[in-house]
Amino acid sequence: MKVRGVHGDRIYYDIGAEPTTASAEVTQSPFITKEPLISFICVDSSTSDPHPTGSVKEFMCRAPLRYEQRQSVQGSVMELKAHKDFEIRYTTDGSNPKESGGVYSGEILLPASCKYVRTAVLYKGKVVEEKDIAIDEKPKPGKFKIEDSMPVQYTLHIQKKCGDTEASYSELEKLKKLSGAFIRHFTVIISEKDIPDNYIEVSTANVPYDADNLQATVDLIRETAFAGKDVVVEFDYKTLLFTSGAQFKDWIEMNRFDITAIQKRGTIKQ
Repeated sequence: MKVRGVHGDRIYYDIGAEPTTASAEVTQSPFITKEPLISFICVDSSTSDPHPTGSVKEFMCRAPLRYEQRQSVQGSVMELKAHKDFEIRYTTDGSNPKESGGVYSGEILLPASCKYVRTAVLYKGKVVEEKDIAIDEKPKPGKFKIEDSMPVQYTLHIQKKCGDTEASYSELEKLKKLSGAFIRHFTVIISEKDIPDNYIEVSTANVPYDADNLQATVDLIRETAFAGKDVVVEFDYKTLLFTSGAQFKDWIEMNRFDITAIQKRGTIKQ
């Protein structure tokens, strides 16, 4: 930011306290900081008829509030996001969030009667931003009746693609959390990073495979066929077999999928 003195030649700043001439001095332009709240004071250091020292000026950075609404297994929910150092307060009944708002800690299940989510973003008790978010009156998802105790097969219309090693392992880690679930119609390609034509492909059509054993197979290939070499792991799949409807719902919530989108992207069989 640009910090310029008025009626003074020296600017001092402090964090969490009022600045004095004993505080740190602004010596660079532009002034760069990661602190959300800083106080400044401008001083005229001339010895002949100096101008009176000005009042303390506070700088509070902006903390844009982001939000997203989706249809979850439980109903319509909203996610709020701001910088980790800021607190979000909210209400769903129209009351003032600064006075009676709950502290945001995770997705909000929206009451059926809710028309607005009122929010306030604070830093150390100071309001940085206020926003009233209108609820998106999305059409209710099509029939989504899943029996918790019965198995579910979910087949995507288009393959789920994980195009690099990080994305592939991240997806496998999520699937490993679903004990007993299987993957079908998948392909894994392990290729040498510097020589992409050197690769091994593991694929299956109708044979189901669990994520634990699939990752173990990938790791074994990396440790043997590509020992000491940098590789790229690509992973795509089309069908997931869940042990129960409850597990299918857990997968939806773990990934924070929208039910409407799930129904559009694939076919559910139970």
